[in-house]
Amino acid sequence: MRELAKTRRLFVPVMPGFDGTPVHEKVRSMKGLGSLAAEFIEKAVGPRSDVAGCSFGGCVALWLAVQHPERVDHLVLECPAGLSARDPALRANPELFRKALFAHPEKMPPDSKPPEMEGANRKMLPHYGAESGVDQELISRLGKIHNVSLILHGVLDRIIPKEDMQRLKQQLKNSYLIYFWDAAHGIEVDQPERALEAVRGFLERSGAFVVPAIPA
Repeated sequence: MRELAKTRRLFVPVMPGFDGTPVHEKVRSMKGLGSLAAEFIEKAVGPRSDVAGCSFGGCVALWLAVQHPERVDHLVLECPAGLSARDPALRANPELFRKALFAHPEKMPPDSKPPEMEGANRKMLPHYGAESGVDQELISRLGKIHNVSLILHGVLDRIIPKEDMQRLKQQLKNSYLIYFWDAAHGIEVDQPERALEAVRGFLERSGAFVVPAIPA
C-alpha cells in the first residue's frame, strides 16, 4: 500500500468491529458490509473506485461488486473468502492459523497488527455470519459481476483452496487469475515486489497488463 500510495490516492476503511472499533448495529452480514462499502465510496471517494480486498475483505469486495457494480472500476481479489467451508482445525487453533498465513513471516513489517488484535478481528466473523467460511447466496450471484477483475492466489495457501479461485475465475467472465509461487495466504507479505508489480500493472493498464510494457 505504501508503494501504491506514491502514485494513487488510497482509502483504507476499517470494517465496523475490527481493530477495536465499535460495531454497526444495522450491519450484521457480509452482504450488509458490501452495501456499506458502496456508501463509503459514494460519500468519501467519488462515483467509482478501484477496489482491492484480501480474504475477509475480498468477500466484502465481491458483495460490493454484486450489489453495486456502478461503484467499482477495477476489482482486485487476493484469496477472497466466502467460497468454501473453512478448515475446522485452523479455526480452532489461533496459533496454527497464524502460521498458515505466511510462508515468510520474517517479512512481516514491524508496524503490523499485533496477534492479539488479529485474533480479536477474527472473533468478529460470527457477527457477520461468516464463521463457516461459505456464503451460498454470494456464490449463486457471482455471475452478475462483470467488472474487470484480478484474482491473486498463493500456491502455498492453506486457508483458501486453489479450487475456490479456479471456480471464481470461471464465474467472473472478465477476470484474470495469477498464482504466486513461494507465497501463502498473505501474498503481499511473502512476495511484496511481485504482488505490487501485478496489482500496479493491472490498475494502470487493465487487461493489457498481461503483455509486458515496453520501456519509454
